[in-house]
Amino acid sequence: MTVASKDMTAGQMLSSAYHVHHQSTERAEALSEAAARIQENERVIQEGVGEWSNSALDDLKSCVELLSGGRDTVLIDDRGRPSVMVFVPAMLQSELDPSLPAQPHPVFYAGGKRLRGIYVSKFENIIADGRAYSLPMRNPAIAMSYDEAVAACQNKGPGWGLQPYGLWAALALQAYHNQTLPHGNNDHGADYFHPEEHGVLADQNSVLTGTGPVTWSHDHTLAGVWGMNGNRNEWTSGMRMMDCELQLIPGCDGMLLPEQKSMWRAILPDGTLVAPGTPNTLKYGVGIGMVALTSDTPELTGIHAHCPFCDVLPPDGVPVPAIAKAYALFPTDPIGAYGGWRRMEHKPGDIRPVAGGAYGANKHAGVHMICFTHIRGTHYHLAGFRSAYVDSSCEVNE
Repeated sequence: MTVASKDMTAGQMLSSAYHVHHQSTERAEALSEAAARIQENERVIQEGVGEWSNSALDDLKSCVELLSGGRDTVLIDDRGRPSVMVFVPAMLQSELDPSLPAQPHPVFYAGGKRLRGIYVSKFENIIADGRAYSLPMRNPAIAMSYDEAVAACQNKGPGWGLQPYGLWAALALQAYHNQTLPHGNNDHGADYFHPEEHGVLADQNSVLTGTGPVTWSHDHTLAGVWGMNGNRNEWTSGMRMMDCELQLIPGCDGMLLPEQKSMWRAILPDGTLVAPGTPNTLKYGVGIGMVALTSDTPELTGIHAHCPFCDVLPPDGVPVPAIAKAYALFPTDPIGAYGGWRRMEHKPGDIRPVAGGAYGANKHAGVHMICFTHIRGTHYHLAGFRSAYVDSSCEVNE
């Protein structure tokens, strides 16, 4: 059955997102209040015109926080329009895998300052009036280029940006560690491995944001990040493969600052971050049905290869540094059932990763599916995105 978001009431939107049934309870009352506020502002959401009132925004925020047990909230942009966001507290690498150091995951820094957490969109984003929004029961944007996704996020004002690849990696490792690898729409409305699980169709392939069972969130709770397996391949910031060399922008500066060549760093086998082009940095190499981490300089053959993430091969005679594992460039567990494949294309240029897989990725989809196949300027027909937010309130007071 195909159901368009415009055909549903705001109450249906939020009840689907938070799985609340109409009962005489505090949660149901909060649902009713939040639904009324969304309904009042439907034209703002659909057409990107007009403004929300402060009282409507305050009510919506209070209701979402109540419905999620305080883990989700509503943030507004420079136009005074809301997005439902999940606050992701900073994680130690050792909390994600005991073999990693007891230090904050590298993404939880901005401008060299340690962060207590990052806000990330609960849902894949729509675009209204040139800006990105995270709202339930919407058909998310698709066929985006990387730069279009960046612009839609940064247009929202200071602190907003395209979700960092490092944050995606941290959430993926957390899901694996906690045994909550998310299911999702990777088979035209349903989950390939769990066909009894399906979302509300927006068209023949896509599902509306926030629909599907609770296993479609990254931590299998209603307050988690939704849709990280399937529906859209998601552009991420702060990571690229340049002529097969793996490069990152430290922390989450790649989402917050105008990108400059000087910001990029390559990775040596001992984990040191160095200038791109330094000899013996880490790259991805490919063969027929094989992806490998290597410190050699592979030939740019144009070969396309893919394999399960757990089958990515280590470099010959070279240790894999913790940072490569923390960024989910190499598995912490070589026999782990991660869900999700690694796809590569060996060609020159600035290749930006898309994550999660789209609605037809089937067994290849999953939170650990990362594709290094699309040049930055590509209008990829299966690509969507989600925004993130950091400001001074996210910093650790030291």
